[in-house]
Amino acid sequence: MNTEKKESFKKFTKGYTFKALVIAALVLLLLIPLSMIKGLVRDRERTAREAESGIMEAWGGELVLAGPVLVFHGSERVTTRTQTEKDGEKVSVSYEDMRGILTPKTLNISANFKTEVRKRGIFSVPLYSGEITFSGTFDKSMFRETDARQTYNFHDAALVISLGSQKGIKKITSAGWNGKTLFFEPGNDGNMLFNSRQVENGVHYYSNSSVENRQGIHAAIDPFPDDKTNEAAFSITMEIQGGRLARFLPAAQDTHIEMSADWASPSFQGAFLPASSQIDNAGFSAVWDVSYLSRDIPLSWVYRENEKAPVYGSLFGVDFFRPIDTYALNTRAVKYAILFLIVPFLTLFLLEIFAKTRIHP
Repeated sequence: MNTEKKESFKKFTKGYTFKALVIAALVLLLLIPLSMIKGLVRDRERTAREAESGIMEAWGGELVLAGPVLVFHGSERVTTRTQTEKDGEKVSVSYEDMRGILTPKTLNISANFKTEVRKRGIFSVPLYSGEITFSGTFDKSMFRETDARQTYNFHDAALVISLGSQKGIKKITSAGWNGKTLFFEPGNDGNMLFNSRQVENGVHYYSNSSVENRQGIHAAIDPFPDDKTNEAAFSITMEIQGGRLARFLPAAQDTHIEMSADWASPSFQGAFLPASSQIDNAGFSAVWDVSYLSRDIPLSWVYRENEKAPVYGSLFGVDFFRPIDTYALNTRAVKYAILFLIVPFLTLFLLEIFAKTRIHP
């Protein structure tokens, strides 16, 4: 009886089913150290991201820019009707503060950056600094007053530029409006063209969210002192610094952006790709031309407190991409490591089946 059992077990161990089970068990066993390596890579990658964020926070953050736009202060007449048994219908009138937003008729942005790589320990992040210039025109006739209950004071306005982080502003070299000097103050004056940064699947982007972003600069201005004049020109030049990426909002009827940097591996991202670009070992240059007809931002709109601006996914720009990312390569290697476990065993198993030759364990 025992001999029969031994013969039966010996026959089973020589069969393909047993060998397939052994291979599966070995692969599962080797997945344990593989998962430990994967956890270590993730931990080191998280440490690298924290180190990069620390450098970015001290340097000025990612450059995400929207504007400039004109913000007019106004009010809306609200009529309330109440019914009482004693006095009958009672009508009361109140006024709610509101703001009218006007985007430029033309907007030209020119940016030229010098890049460098800053390190903290073994971790590094690409940074840049340089000059950025805004120029263009505003046309008051583009502002559409659609509600007779709303009134605006076109002599009480603010020129607003919203930023992802205003820490990156080194200085404003010049700022003019129809030949007059503008004085900018910190903050976007409560006019949020976009809210705080979001992260999805490891990708950073900016859009509307429940978190307020009041970063930016603003300048009080009487944009059209002569009621007969509808158009005005502006020109703003500032020195700015940032890192990792740069994003712009096409907040004009016609937006033209020229950007150049001495970074040889740019990655163009966002809602619009450049109309033309040139990339070589010395750096890159790119040009965007965006019409208001190709995005979902109106030329003017009404903004109330705690409302979100109608800006949905129209930001675009460039990532300062690093072609050799150690942690990305390690993560990719760990993902494909299971193939290196399965393929050799599977090759030997199939070889034994088709060659009819037993392979030593």
